[in-house]
Amino acid sequence: MRRLLITALIFIATICRVEAQQVVVNTDTRKALTAALAQTEDRRKVDRADTWIVLAKAYMASWESGDPGMDENPDLAFEAYLKAVSLDARNRRTNPIGKGMNRIVNMWIDDAHEAYSRKEYSLSSQLFEKAFFAGQNAPLSRVENPLLYDAALMAWAAGEYERAADFFEQCRSIGHCADDPDLYARLADSYLKMGDGHKTRLTLEEGLRMAPDNKNLLIGLIDYYCSGTDVDNDTVIGLIERVMELDPSNCELFYLKGDFHVRNKENDKALECFARSFELNPQYEYGLIGSGSVWYQRALDVLEDASKEVDDKAFVGLAEQFRSCLLKSSDYFEKAYELSTDKEVKLHTAKYLRNIWHRFASIDTAAADKYAYYSKIVGEDI
Repeated sequence: MRRLLITALIFIATICRVEAQQVVVNTDTRKALTAALAQTEDRRKVDRADTWIVLAKAYMASWESGDPGMDENPDLAFEAYLKAVSLDARNRRTNPIGKGMNRIVNMWIDDAHEAYSRKEYSLSSQLFEKAFFAGQNAPLSRVENPLLYDAALMAWAAGEYERAADFFEQCRSIGHCADDPDLYARLADSYLKMGDGHKTRLTLEEGLRMAPDNKNLLIGLIDYYCSGTDVDNDTVIGLIERVMELDPSNCELFYLKGDFHVRNKENDKALECFARSFELNPQYEYGLIGSGSVWYQRALDVLEDASKEVDDKAFVGLAEQFRSCLLKSSDYFEKAYELSTDKEVKLHTAKYLRNIWHRFASIDTAAADKYAYYSKIVGEDI
């Protein structure tokens, strides 16, 4: 017990000593920074490059010591170095200035990569941008175009599409990645998200002239057509088939193709696509939902025909067909409901299932139970 107590006291003493040392360091660096700032107010020293070099180093020392409230110090240090550059007419202090500036730029690049690893894409983009433009200053004169592309890419990932488009366009203007189809695909996507359809199409067309079989550009063109009100379904289906040749195992492409077959009222082709979509990925619930939706709509079409039928025998046949279509639809929706982990998707399928089982609730106990179950999920009865 005594030994444990002594160990604990030694540990506490060590912590206190480290904290005391930290206070001394913070106090020393704060004093040095205060003194350096005072030098910049001295009319005899304010026009000397060394005055600003000392200030820049003091800013960085204070920041590195962990002194609270010093987050902007690297930026202030870089500004101080720039001031030193403007006063170093004979380039006598180029070496210490360049080393100091280079260190800060590299620090921003490292921080940008760390922010990316934490999925802080907006911060990462800002740091890449800062490093790119800071590095262009003399005496560094670093022309690192990949940093500008990284700033664009991170802005795009963060959903900051105006910044992304601006940086991607700058990359094109300086010739960096100007022959990279993905640049055009992401630039077009940025314009699409900004609501600029004209620039979206021009960018995609330019990229496709360079790389006519690029998957991302073709998908971008599909998205462009899907975003419009006047869509030529056959054109989109043709584009989807071109992408399928490049990526034949993509379940989402089969679902999308099926959706456009539905728009063309080609339901049998749609069902084939939805079935293939689920076959490729048995965890992809949308293939099931697509099939369920086709059978549900077919049931409604049959119901409309039945409402106009005057022949009793034909009416009975349509009623049975209506029942069969609804039951087929329910099979797909129930499988999708069980499979999905997305709350919105489950709610969407539950609404269909509530409507289906409502049709049979008055004549079948099991159907009534299912109707009550899905009504509770949806939160309302019909």
